[in-house]
Amino acid sequence: MISVKKVFLYSAIAILANSTLLSSIADASFPGLNGPIVFSTERDGNREIYTMNADGTNQIRLTNNTDFDSEPSWSPDRSKIVFRSDRDGNREIYTMNADGTNQTRLTNNAGRDMQPVYSPDGTKILFTSDRGQGVAQYRLWTMNADGTNQTVLPAVFGAQGSWSPDGSKIVYNGNQGSGNEIFIMNVDGSNITPLTSNGSGSAPDWSPDGTQVVFSASDGDNDIYKINADGTNQVKLTNNTGIGDNHPMWSPDGTKIIFDSNPAGGTNYDGYIMNTDGTNLVALSSNPAFDEYHRYSVLIPPVVSPSPTTSPSPIETPILAPNTGVGPAVSGIDMLTLSILGLVVVAGGLIFSRRV
Repeated sequence: MISVKKVFLYSAIAILANSTLLSSIADASFPGLNGPIVFSTERDGNREIYTMNADGTNQIRLTNNTDFDSEPSWSPDRSKIVFRSDRDGNREIYTMNADGTNQTRLTNNAGRDMQPVYSPDGTKILFTSDRGQGVAQYRLWTMNADGTNQTVLPAVFGAQGSWSPDGSKIVYNGNQGSGNEIFIMNVDGSNITPLTSNGSGSAPDWSPDGTQVVFSASDGDNDIYKINADGTNQVKLTNNTGIGDNHPMWSPDGTKIIFDSNPAGGTNYDGYIMNTDGTNLVALSSNPAFDEYHRYSVLIPPVVSPSPTTSPSPIETPILAPNTGVGPAVSGIDMLTLSILGLVVVAGGLIFSRRV
């Protein structure tokens, strides 16, 4: 006969294993899968904005005018693209739908507005501007996603900002009196902290889990580096003499870094991806024109919600936890099953204990 102590021991083990599994999945989660890429190219005679699949296929033109369109970035839900355009005589910020329709101007001033990026929740846009400076001194600004409430971040002199995944911090390159470096600050512009001490640094971007930052820096030519978000363990990922590697971005699944490079020399920049340790370099395109600012979107597996007017109810699409390389990926349904099994074991143990 199994003793009461053993029943409770087995129950506790089942619950502990289940809770540990759920906790590890939550801790390792990334925003999503690698969705379509938006980028800027001069293949049509002037710079326009295109999209393509994550593997470089199906390249589609979104803008079509005689002026400069560049620096695109996706909204978190992949429904919008924010970008910079010179179509109205100077650099301004615009948005459009993901298919290129409904192109709308958000800023309107005599300064130069550029390098826009959405906040993680999609409600704000961070951008660079030299408005009101009198010289080419750039500051970081924020505004609502519809262009209202445009606000300069006080005491921040810099450009090319990027939100942390949780929306609490901003990383940027700038000159705060200690040379051109990468800095981190709170979203209100407070607590400015240098991240690097290289004498150069540009275009920083957070890893999806918020633990690292990738950026470009010059040591004779531009290369890609990564560094922990606390400023430790800086690692050089590319080392190409005479080649410029620019505008790096972490992939949403945390496994790749995308950037612009010109391995053939000259101005023939194309999009490249590599592993986060710098290995396995792969070209996304080979167009002879200038391509830049390659930006991933986040592709989240859809979940079909039950319809109150439809019978039978649709089955939810399982959402796979990211493959961390340790054990198999576990679906949302599997996790629910494990939870139920754990409760059943406990209930059985209680009933058995009363009978004995």
